[in-house]
Amino acid sequence: MPLAGALPGSFGATRRANGSGRRWAASSFAVIVCTLLGRPRAPTASFLVLVATHSAGYFLGDASVKWLTGPSWIETFPALSKSQIGTLAKLSWGLFYGLGFGASLGFTFARATQSMQQPGC
Repeated sequence: MPLAGALPGSFGATRRANGSGRRWAASSFAVIVCTLLGRPRAPTASFLVLVATHSAGYFLGDASVKWLTGPSWIETFPALSKSQIGTLAKLSWGLFYGLGFGASLGFTFARATQSMQQPGC
């Protein structure tokens, strides 16, 4: 059960979008996961992938929202209301953020559960 609290504890506590908060959350999450899954060595690769893919998903999602809510979409698809375009923009943000965050979690858990013959997390 402690593993269930690791994700909200490390990512949820730093909801501000500042760089140091994301880095702190990623490093603490990588250490917690690797330690709880029996791989307490330095989780450098997991930390780097967490920061890179989580941040990439966040910023790609933001870019997609700006692109979808720009004037070109409203003019190109006049049948869609601003509300519908806004909903599509939010869904696109969730898609990119989810892909980036999911990739980082998948990598971290895959790395932490690898054969014990390979050092590190």
